[in-house]
Amino acid sequence: MKSLAITTAAALIAGMAAFGSAEAATFEPIARGKSLVMSGKVVPGDVFMLDAAARASCDARGYCPERIFLNSPGGNFDAGIELAEFIRRWGIHTVVGETDGCASICVAIFAAGSNKVAFPTSRIGVHSASFVDAYTGQSGEALETTVLIARYMKQLGTPDTVITKMILTPGDDITWLTANDWPGLEIIHAGYVAPEQPQTTATSVSMTCSGERGQYVVVWSAAGMQVRDRFYAVTGSHRSPKTGAWVANGPTKYGTYAAVFGGPNPRMQFSNGKELVTDQCW
Repeated sequence: MKSLAITTAAALIAGMAAFGSAEAATFEPIARGKSLVMSGKVVPGDVFMLDAAARASCDARGYCPERIFLNSPGGNFDAGIELAEFIRRWGIHTVVGETDGCASICVAIFAAGSNKVAFPTSRIGVHSASFVDAYTGQSGEALETTVLIARYMKQLGTPDTVITKMILTPGDDITWLTANDWPGLEIIHAGYVAPEQPQTTATSVSMTCSGERGQYVVVWSAAGMQVRDRFYAVTGSHRSPKTGAWVANGPTKYGTYAAVFGGPNPRMQFSNGKELVTDQCW
């Protein structure tokens, strides 16, 4: 089995069992509904579950999910394309978390994201489509389905290197992609913002943080710094010459904030002039 995890520096071997449940996918809100987490196998009807979860956040909070974290071994072709089209139409970002994996038709769902993010330890795996005969139990290559997936992913702008590896990998095997296979894929090194990502970039970068109010996602883009459901202006930013971390800061309603992406201690800090609150991030 070919097993290269998404990484710019090292390969990590991971089995499909590490993805977690093989049951039907679930869609859970996090970060106060700003994000959804999809976990489990892709089955028919999942798009209705996703639609319900997304609209529940829209109705309850007044804003809709902006990103979806994917952790799935794949599943049904038609159901996967339906999920991908939903994500594409809504303009949702797709993310494969630090300890998560996305394989088979899940990769088409990932490719549909308006912005695609992974971590050095994320696992993104491809293979051609296959089928199992309901009567004999024997499996075989589903060439027509493989062609349909390849064409769809090409329409989404997926690099040829990814599509080629998908086509050439047998249905009973899997090829784990490297960062070099997917040019333009945004790799977050534990919240690290790559040097080529200046503060003025239109491409957002993000990190997950945890504090007294629970877990939330911070997104730094040309529009500013989004923390939970609030936007703050970025009035200053620099890269630490010692740690390689990027630091951004700006005003809040009652004081100031500082966001540290990457380095040994990624974090969010809020100050009201009297107290300093620090949330740890990754």
